[in-house]
Amino acid sequence: MMNLSRANVITAIAALLGTGVAASWTAADEGTLKRLLPSGKAVRAGWVRVKESFQYGAGKNLTKIYNGGYQMYLDHGVIDAAQVGYKSKAGYTTLTLHTMKSPSACRSFYDYWRKEAADQGKVTAMKVADATFVYHPSKNTTYAYLRNGRYLLIADVSLGGEIGVKVLRSFLESVSKAATDLQRPPKKKPRGAAS
Repeated sequence: MMNLSRANVITAIAALLGTGVAASWTAADEGTLKRLLPSGKAVRAGWVRVKESFQYGAGKNLTKIYNGGYQMYLDHGVIDAAQVGYKSKAGYTTLTLHTMKSPSACRSFYDYWRKEAADQGKVTAMKVADATFVYHPSKNTTYAYLRNGRYLLIADVSLGGEIGVKVLRSFLESVSKAATDLQRPPKKKPRGAAS
């Protein structure tokens, strides 16, 4: 006969809840990524989201964003990704936001890109989120990589030097804040509070 002690029931409920949480962490969700990417003007004056630039892909459909080479992203733990462009009189920027299968997969893929960038040129740390770095592959291009929990953002702008870094920082901070808010556990209600 099965022993249904209080401890066994609590353990079973925790296991079921844990399974639900794990499942929700692995599900691809276009709407979530779309909400995490900024509207444009709300981030930096003069920058607007390019109409119809939003792209989304999950699994093999990452080809909507990465024309070939998507397998590397899957192998590193990318579940899904969304990409959107922004423009101003000064230039163009692209944000590509990835949902990773776990924070450790995110850290590993971030470290992979940091090494790749370091092999190509100077890498500079930036204080945004869990970790962020910037590098300039050419005089008129700036890239930034941001890691926040299980989200990896890759951003580029067609501006070099400090102005490129300032533009990207605005976008990075916006996405980082939204990702942090999303991943923050809900506040517990005080005992006795009405539902």
